[in-house]
Amino acid sequence: MRMAHIGKVRIIYLGEDNQKRSVNGKGVEKGNYVEVELNPSERRTKFNTVLIPWFRICKVIEY
Repeated sequence: MRMAHIGKVRIIYLGEDNQKRSVNGKGVEKGNYVEVELNPSERRTKFNTVLIPWFRICKVIEY
């Protein structure tokens, strides 16, 4: 499996309901998926990482 660190990213993708969603954080490419370690948030309590398949991604902004 190939892993490549992308760095700080904002990813715009289609969710399960085909609505546009976005995440911000540190990205790592893992083959067919991109794993994003999310930026800290006071509202979010359940998870810190998101795994997004490439076919759902609309745009990747690297900064």
